[in-house]
Amino acid sequence: MKRQIIFSLSLLFTFQTIAWSASTDMLIKERRQHGKPIRTRMPPQIFIETIQKQFNANSPEWKTFWQNFTVEDDDVKDEFVIVARSYPKKWAFSLLNPNCPKPEDYDQFVNDIARGGTQVRMDALVGIRRSRSFFRYTVTVYEPLFDLWKNPCYEWSLAPGTANDAFYKDNNTTKVYADNLSKQTYEAVSAFDGWKSPKKLMKIPAIRGAGQELIGAEADSLTDDEKKLSIEEQEKLLKKRKKGKME
Repeated sequence: MKRQIIFSLSLLFTFQTIAWSASTDMLIKERRQHGKPIRTRMPPQIFIETIQKQFNANSPEWKTFWQNFTVEDDDVKDEFVIVARSYPKKWAFSLLNPNCPKPEDYDQFVNDIARGGTQVRMDALVGIRRSRSFFRYTVTVYEPLFDLWKNPCYEWSLAPGTANDAFYKDNNTTKVYADNLSKQTYEAVSAFDGWKSPKKLMKIPAIRGAGQELIGAEADSLTDDEKKLSIEEQEKLLKKRKKGKME
């Protein structure tokens, strides 16, 4: 079952109420991986909050600001995919070869050029596995998606009046923009591989449902099967292990 979660920014460890909604225009089925997977001890619910904060903090440097964040929850793939959707920027559409088939909105795109360009949004994607592997979660950065991104015959390039804009000097096509954003995202997410749990045992809201999870102290040593136990049973287990070490 595939669902999508809409999040707003909140304080770390204060996971907000989840609102479920369907999205018909988010193209995430054929996403492509960028770089090698990254491994982190950061639980998914903390990762989802932290990546939003990181993206917003990097907005001035990346010259990209974010309209919203959504999360794909796919039971089959065992992965949460955070999708950061940018505010639209103006681009001029063109066919790289006159023999290329024209898209359905081709005439509209051509008319848009005279009005300053077509508004195109960029979706940056980062996935984190729900299940751990050797006590770490696998994080994958995917190539950003945008309108008509799959067809090599199509190109979004500089719209009229944008040549002197600082953003477009570094991003003269959406392909270049997507490549740059992939590298920036990967660099930002790579910093999470050294994340350490709190020194004290803490309870945080579960990623799904109304339950809680333990993090910090010795909680990272719990196996996936042990994490399925109730919070009370996990706490008893950790106390027993700590007592055994002290004896």
